[in-house]
Amino acid sequence: MNLLTLSSFTPLAGVQDIVLVIVRVIFGVTFLYYGRSKIRDLRANAEDFVKMGFKPGWLFGTTVALLETAGSLMVILG
Repeated sequence: MNLLTLSSFTPLAGVQDIVLVIVRVIFGVTFLYYGRSKIRDLRANAEDFVKMGFKPGWLFGTTVALLETAGSLMVILG
């Protein structure tokens, strides 16, 4: 029998699901925080994208804002 079992290397294996949920919620809330500010002012967001060289800015800015906000909700909900 092997003296070094798998459980000796993974002491937190029992809480893996809880840790993954916490990490998922943290990432989702972070994305939601930044996506929400883009949704609030789509015109300024579009102007920022034009300044970065993405034309048309309204298309890229709106797409990113919607995807970031919707994606954050999907990440939070699992």
